[in-house]
Amino acid sequence: MKIVFLDMDGVLNTYATFESPTTIGMVNPALAVRLNKLLMFTNARLVISSTWRNVIHNGHYSLYGFAHMLQTHGILSANVIGATGEHMDARGDEIREWLRQQSPRPTNYVILDDDSSGMDFFEDKFIKIDSRQGLQDEHVDRAIAMLGSEPFEEYEGVEGRWVEDRDWQKNVS
Repeated sequence: MKIVFLDMDGVLNTYATFESPTTIGMVNPALAVRLNKLLMFTNARLVISSTWRNVIHNGHYSLYGFAHMLQTHGILSANVIGATGEHMDARGDEIREWLRQQSPRPTNYVILDDDSSGMDFFEDKFIKIDSRQGLQDEHVDRAIAMLGSEPFEEYEGVEGRWVEDRDWQKNVS
């Protein structure tokens, strides 16, 4: 099974998202498209490592409910299989603990996050995202290569429907 450990803030939205009260807690559609590409090419499952996982831990959402919320934000292939724990010193420690609890232990995974705390252990699995830009094409391509999947040709024709960052940013102001 292929797994993407997903942070939300700084990966699927940017700090610009927090500058407008109308976009707080939203997912940038252009960044959602990029995650869709990754999930579509790899058939990976999601483990939520973001602070957004708290809505799962406090009972507001089930894993299925969180996946549905992601789908309403444009992440069409969201298959959420878990969320990392809480109350550890570093994000990397939370991910390591989640992996330790799984049987069999997953080995084919990537981590998309703008927080590098505790990620030294995951040097070859961690993709550092710049929170000012969010998930970019080069991150997606690298994650696809790391998970061992190859893009398929039919996907190329979908690009015309993709939302560009600049179009979404016009709606932020």
